[in-house]
Amino acid sequence: MVKKLFVVVLLISAIGCDGPSKEDCRKAFIKIRGLEGLSTNRDKESEIDTHVRKCISTVSKESVACVLDPAKKTSESIATCPGFGAANEK
Repeated sequence: MVKKLFVVVLLISAIGCDGPSKEDCRKAFIKIRGLEGLSTNRDKESEIDTHVRKCISTVSKESVACVLDPAKKTSESIATCPGFGAANEK
């Protein structure tokens, strides 16, 4: 059973490889936390990884690139990125 599940996960990850990278999602999460005035130092590594996995599976490369844009220096400017901010939530 575990082997079958592993094969399914590998197939899904191979098919969905057009998402953002783990590193980019991690950088975006850390940047957003910093702009919110929150430190990632108090977050457990497993909690950060949970956010990174969610990012990889639900956010586009373009959205992550928008967050990582050096010109985006405030929470308000990041809220204009597709998939982020109250204006984008449904």
